[in-house]
Formats: sequence, structure tokens, C-alpha cells
Amino acid sequence: MATFEVAAGTDWIATLQVGETADRWRLDDYDIWLQARVPGTNVVLLDLSLDDGRLVISDPVARRLEINVGWADIAPLDATTLEFDLLYANRTTEIRSRGERHTLVITPGITVEP
Repeated sequence: MATFEVAAGTDWIATLQVGETADRWRLDDYDIWLQARVPGTNVVLLDLSLDDGRLVISDPVARRLEINVGWADIAPLDATTLEFDLLYANRTTEIRSRGERHTLVITPGITVEP
């Protein structure tokens, strides 16, 4: 489990290393989704996928996945803690697997844009 932190009103840009170094599978063999929700609820506040460009496979062989969420999506969330995992669906076999659960902490900002 990893904890990611982003300041309210700023972008959430992060890179995830998926799998182990010696793994031989490729990340571009999968469709991938991420939903971040308030812990203990089913309220999804961020819904990301490869299709919307907010998840990007930057290196399929090394299995690097980038998260790219703009400030417009983060700002309304104010200061809160969310939990998320990744859902993978193999594009050939349609077999699904789920990654471990992570935490996203959105910290309050002090300076506001004039």
C-alpha cells in the first residue's frame, strides 16, 4: 500500500511501477481503471481510465503507469483522504485482477489564485 499526497488545487501527477522487476508480462496487454472514493463509502470522487487519458502507460515493458489528474478535478475535493485500487482486464483473455489498495491524501492549500 502506498500513500500519495497532492495539495488542493494542484495536479495529481504520479508514476506507478506495476508488478515486480523480473515479471515478463506487458502493461499494454490490459485495460486499466482507477476509482478513488471516500473510505468506508461507495462515493467515487475520481474515476480514471486509459480511455480518458488520465491513466497513461508510459512504459509497457517496464510496467510504468502514469496518473494525470488536472487541478480542475482536484480543487473541488478540498482537503480529504481517498482510497483507490487499480482494476486490470486482460485485453485477450478478459481475465480481471485487482491491485493493492492505496491512499490519496489531498492537503489544504494556503495561497489562492488572485
